Amino acid sequence: MRFLFLIFIINMHLFSDITILDGKIIQWQDFNNVPKKNIIWDEAKKYCKNLKEDGFSDWKLPTIDELFDAMLKTKDKPNSKVKDFTIVTHINYDTGHSASNYNYWTINTNAQDKKYAWTLNIYNTNITSFKKTDLCCSVRCVRIKDE
Repeated sequence: MRFLFLIFIINMHLFSDITILDGKIIQWQDFNNVPKKNIIWDEAKKYCKNLKEDGFSDWKLPTIDELFDAMLKTKDKPNSKVKDFTIVTHINYDTGHSASNYNYWTINTNAQDKKYAWTLNIYNTNITSFKKTDLCCSVRCVRIKDE
């Protein structure tokens, strides 16, 4: 069984970025495939639900803990396997200028107001609640493989 688990880990390193949190293997969407634009929360959820990558279709928005853990593990570590938790640059279609975004959506809804969801700013590690209809944040999907 340990041999099969090791093969699984090696394969995940070949195909995608991974982290381990609370004994769970978390596979991160390839950064090259991340949408280069801000989207609203429902679109982010739908995007992850419909994502097919590395032969898998069980992708989801990360929890705040998963996102924060991955960000901390990669901060100031340029050779980290979970690379490119960096700025998402996109074109602001209203102005025609490029814009940078540091905020990523999570699946976590604000318990005090369900119209808001939690985001993580990867530049300053601020956790902020944005209205789910705000066109404010990027998305990077995850999938969980429990041991």
